[in-house]
Amino acid sequence: MSTTAFTATRSALAGTPEVLASMAIIGLIDNLVRGMAADLGLWQFHLLRGLVAVAVIVLVARLAGRRLVPRAPAWVALRSALVSLAMILYFSALGFMPVAAAAAGLFTAPIFVLLMQAMFMGHRVGVRRIAAVAVGFAGILLVLRPDGAPWSLVLPVLAGAVYAACNLVTRHRCAAEGTEVLLIGSFGALALWGGAGCVLLAALGVVPPEGPEGFVLRGWMPLSAALLAFVAAQALAALVSVGLLTRAYQIGDTPTIAVFEYSAMIFAAIWAWALRGEAPDGLAMIGIALIIVSGATLAYRGRLRGAEPSRNLGA
Repeated sequence: MSTTAFTATRSALAGTPEVLASMAIIGLIDNLVRGMAADLGLWQFHLLRGLVAVAVIVLVARLAGRRLVPRAPAWVALRSALVSLAMILYFSALGFMPVAAAAAGLFTAPIFVLLMQAMFMGHRVGVRRIAAVAVGFAGILLVLRPDGAPWSLVLPVLAGAVYAACNLVTRHRCAAEGTEVLLIGSFGALALWGGAGCVLLAALGVVPPEGPEGFVLRGWMPLSAALLAFVAAQALAALVSVGLLTRAYQIGDTPTIAVFEYSAMIFAAIWAWALRGEAPDGLAMIGIALIIVSGATLAYRGRLRGAEPSRNLGA
């Protein structure tokens, strides 16, 4: 290989180690949440994790002298509400479905971005992108296969739709905001969701069922050292993952990094198999492949049209 070709290849793959490491971490920590669903409550988890994450971000940002005041507070608040709602829906799905399946629903976001741009922003959609959308939805049906349980389809796909709206707000209204500001907004909003959920469940006197089925209906629980350690580790791992992903978008080609983000579904399946012996069947694997093809096509066509996806810091 010539020096020029090597340099070109290296440039094209810049950021891929970072994004792959980020997705591997996400696949692990989300599988750990699913494994704890029998003993953990969704709302307490988000309350504690959000508080830990915000405290760490503020401390690091202060030491680094970074700006923590939003330039557009209303838009940052809207983005925070959207990304936190998407994460609530996604994590709710983890209580009763494999992580790879829930992630597949979340990764329909590029499809919904395209649809929202066409419906509300007047963007023209070509035949190839329409075909990519159709392929993506076929893939999600193969992965989720509700089989009479509509929530198994609605929750993950709704998470993807809300995350798509967040993506558009990030791109068009929050592009000038610092990473620290967006992260504080995301994790802070999740902490608010968690606190509100705990208070509401306590006020209603809800008695959750045993096991993973009680994940969403479980409010405040007695704190143990193991629970605190798990939540703190999960928060720190999530911040490391976001940091790696941010770095990937800073040094890499945006559509390429966006495509490699789809490896999250693959890592989720690998970790599920390693931790619980849980593996997707053949149809689910075909569905995951179709979703990846759909997302890659949309990212590539977006670059050709000068509408590259922007980084969207999740939580």
